[in-house]
Amino acid sequence: MKHGSHDGVWLSLVPRMQCQQGFDDFASWRRDSERDADMKMARVIGNLWATHKEARLTGLRFLVVQPVNHLSEAEGEMIVAVDPLGAGIGQNVLLVEGSTAARALRNSELPVDAAVVAIVDKLEVESS
Repeated sequence: MKHGSHDGVWLSLVPRMQCQQGFDDFASWRRDSERDADMKMARVIGNLWATHKEARLTGLRFLVVQPVNHLSEAEGEMIVAVDPLGAGIGQNVLLVEGSTAARALRNSELPVDAAVVAIVDKLEVESS
């Protein structure tokens, strides 16, 4: 399991999908997905429409999201992500990036680099 920390908030993504695709052990999964396993929290700040696009992207919904930390403060650059869940502007979401994004959409051939995998209802962080 790959873990990432964002100012004390630990997020993890279980490698269930890749393990089912034939990786012999966790160590080989980890080597092959160093960048792909991190989840990020982000706020939806806009929608994106593209009339002309690669054919496999037809029917997908695109959002513009801003990565945020555990205090919901903006961090880093804006990202365009595919959203199969229907998140709205102002909502916080969880993102996956890299090849994990296409797998999250159940199509490893999709030319996408970020996908929404959850809409955040509530975040509780112990203050230190």
